[in-house]
Amino acid sequence: MATMISEVYDAFRAAGTPDDKARLAAEALSAENSATKGDIQSVNQELKDEIQAAQYALQSEILDVRQELKEKIQDVRQEIQEARLELKDEIQAVQQGLKQEIQEVRQEIQDVRLELKDEIQAVQQGLKQEIQDVRLELKDEIQELRTDMQQFKGDVRADIRVIKWMLGFTLAFVVVMFWQQFS
Repeated sequence: MATMISEVYDAFRAAGTPDDKARLAAEALSAENSATKGDIQSVNQELKDEIQAAQYALQSEILDVRQELKEKIQDVRQEIQEARLELKDEIQAVQQGLKQEIQEVRQEIQDVRLELKDEIQAVQQGLKQEIQDVRLELKDEIQELRTDMQQFKGDVRADIRVIKWMLGFTLAFVVVMFWQQFS
């Protein structure tokens, strides 16, 4: 049976605690179960030692984590630098490609301009030639018309002479007939 402090037991009983509970409480607080000042100092020292060891371990882990983070940060910085260089190279390649394409488009535009210029000149030359041919045809037709008009004019003059002669003859015949009838 465990030892109990009778003063503690009496205090629990005076406070109205039942006998069995007061006995258990007094036994629990007995000298065998109670911590002494030396025990507390010993536990306190052990706790201090454990805390200090935990602090050293934590500091060591913090330093390790810091070192890992520094290495990872350095790796990330290196990756970022490599990505920048790759992007810079890609951008330069894209720019060069675009410059090349722009140059090719400009050359195509120049070629099309020259082709159009040649085609326009050919069309102009063709139109000039057609106009010249039409002028020559019109000139020939006008000349033919003039010739036809000259011939028609000569024919009309001859016809007018014949008509004048016939009119003169008819008039003479009418005058002769009229004269014979009245004479």
